[in-house]
Amino acid sequence: MFSAIEDDAVIVAQNVDYQMSLGGAIRTVFGDVYEMNNLYSCYDRCKDSGMVCHNEGMPHPRNCSVCQCPSGFGGNDCSEREAPSHGLTCGETLRAQAYWQALEVSGVVGGGNNKTSRKLTYNPHHCTWHIRAPEGKVIEHDVIFFGVKDQKNDILRRKMCRYGGLKINGQERTWISEGMKLCCSDQLKKIRTTVSNVLVVEAYNSWQYTYFKMNYKMVDAAEIKIPQATSPLSYASVSHLPKKLERIDTNRAYIPELQKSMRAIPGYLPPNIPEINAAAGLVEIVLDGDIVLTP
Repeated sequence: MFSAIEDDAVIVAQNVDYQMSLGGAIRTVFGDVYEMNNLYSCYDRCKDSGMVCHNEGMPHPRNCSVCQCPSGFGGNDCSEREAPSHGLTCGETLRAQAYWQALEVSGVVGGGNNKTSRKLTYNPHHCTWHIRAPEGKVIEHDVIFFGVKDQKNDILRRKMCRYGGLKINGQERTWISEGMKLCCSDQLKKIRTTVSNVLVVEAYNSWQYTYFKMNYKMVDAAEIKIPQATSPLSYASVSHLPKKLERIDTNRAYIPELQKSMRAIPGYLPPNIPEINAAAGLVEIVLDGDIVLTP
């Protein structure tokens, strides 16, 4: 869903640090595959296979002896760290301690060649790190820097982080969502906390190399007030309609079709301004030349 006016946000994330995670998927999104396979009952093919998938993975409908894994996980049963791509050897499983430690990576996540790497925009070079702590602990983490060598501006912000950045996962109560995509300087230097004892960090690049530095430590879960999970599908108020709204042509012919599709969503109410109870909370759809979602 895009605005007719460039740079106007159509959907605004309730947690602003998820804004770059809305749309612009870099690779095939596990959550999409999961939803489609559930919708068409594809997973039923493996219901008697006995295959156990970890970290919310699911048996592959075409080969029930292996699992489809959420982003950041791999191996036949999703119990391992996702393997690096395109022949890279980076990535590691780290143990968090009760004091701040640093993870700093430079010159390894990427192909280093503009022309060759840009052909891999939708399957970029990527490597994954797992940071783990004992049960009963959670992980505080603070991303200090991400970018490219000799960066002079917010270069990775272009085109919704398409050319490189970080994805961090572990702040939600599910691994099915893609996690938080980071590529903008205003996402830096914020202490965030996982909801479990695992943090997944994925660096990717389809341009040169992604450099990054972050600090992390473990703390007792009982000492931390874990905020209510806020997924990329959560929405915050849009304080005003898009500027120059009068320039947007309203084609009311699409409204019945949209409303028909909305009726399939649990909690749908059919007034002229329909309300739906989405997975992330109540939202409104304003059908007046543009679509705006609010809680």
